[in-house]
Amino acid sequence: MKGFSHCGSLEVDRELHPSKLRRRREHPESNDDDKESYLLMGDTNKRVDIEKLFSLANDLIGMLNDGKDGDSLMQSLESAKSLRSFCETNVHETNMSLEEFQKRINGCKERIDKVKGEVMADSKLNELQTELEEKMHIEHLLLVGDELDYLEQQRISFEERWQLVKQRENNMLKSQNALSMCASVTRIIPDHTNKTKISGSIVDRSKKKVEKFEFDPTMPPFEVCDELWKMSS
Repeated sequence: MKGFSHCGSLEVDRELHPSKLRRRREHPESNDDDKESYLLMGDTNKRVDIEKLFSLANDLIGMLNDGKDGDSLMQSLESAKSLRSFCETNVHETNMSLEEFQKRINGCKERIDKVKGEVMADSKLNELQTELEEKMHIEHLLLVGDELDYLEQQRISFEERWQLVKQRENNMLKSQNALSMCASVTRIIPDHTNKTKISGSIVDRSKKKVEKFEFDPTMPPFEVCDELWKMSS
């Protein structure tokens, strides 16, 4: 039970440097300074490797921060932050559970010391000692089983999130290719940074901007297309 005492001091590096991120992916065994910490997860007495869990969350946040389309990836980033907040909450709940278990263990030890002080029969003392060991063994088995179930759920959850991120990256790549093809055919490059207007530039074959355009977003689409056609002709 003493191995759980360091869980309250864990922190997650929100701005993980890309070089560190690559080093963690390529050489995960090189993190000699990281200490493996286990803890109990809330009222269900679940134990999890928080260092590895936070590392996965950091990898996800670092990858999302590298994306160019902030609007499309903010939801995934907020999801990772919510996961981190959830883990920190459970650390607090786990510490409370640890204190409760420690009180129970201390109570058992006090009863054993009292029995020894009263010079009880060896058979009774052995019976109490055996009962304590059996209860602690059963508790340990239950914790291990709950931990394995929880880690399996987390593995599935992270795989789903990873697939979602990959899908969004593919969608971004498709959108960029579509915009590039549109620019090469129509010579029109839209400006997505200005959300209040329909704006962009018309370029020549050498990719030099020759004319900018701006339209009110309330204009009918037909009129906008007609104006763009006249400008690009």
